[in-house]
Amino acid sequence: MFYYEARRKQLHYFIDKIIEYLNSLHVEPNTLGFTIILFHYLIVISIVTYLIFGKENKYYYISLFLFLFSIFSNLYFNCCPVLKVERILINEPKWAGLYEVLRFLNITPNTQNIQMTFWSLCLIVIIIVAFKKYLKLIKNNK
Repeated sequence: MFYYEARRKQLHYFIDKIIEYLNSLHVEPNTLGFTIILFHYLIVISIVTYLIFGKENKYYYISLFLFLFSIFSNLYFNCCPVLKVERILINEPKWAGLYEVLRFLNITPNTQNIQMTFWSLCLIVIIIVAFKKYLKLIKNNK
C-alpha cells in the first residue's frame, strides 16, 4: 500500500508541475488540452506503426525505447500520466483518450476496461515485434 501511495504522490507532483508550466504559457487550457491530445495520438500511432512496419534502424530502436518507456510508466503509475494531464486541461474527468473508441463497441471506458485494452494492445505489438525478429533470424540463417 505504501508504494502505491508514494507513486500516486509522485504522479500528482509531476502533473502539478506540468500544469503549472502549461499555465505559464498563457494559452487557454482547452487549446492546450486538445493540442496535447493531438500530439499524444500522433506519437502513439507513429511509434506503434513504426514498430510494426518500419525497418530496423535507429528510429526503430527509438520507437522501441519509447514504447517500453510508455509501458513501464503506465505500469509504475497504474495509469497514463499524459491522459491525466489531458483530463485536467480539457476539464473532463471521464475523458478516456484513445480508449473513447470503446464506447463505439458498447464497452464503458472505465479503469478496468482501459487497462485490459492497453495491456492487450501492448501484448499484440510485442508479439508482432518478436515475430518480425524471429522472421529476420530465420532469413539470416538461410
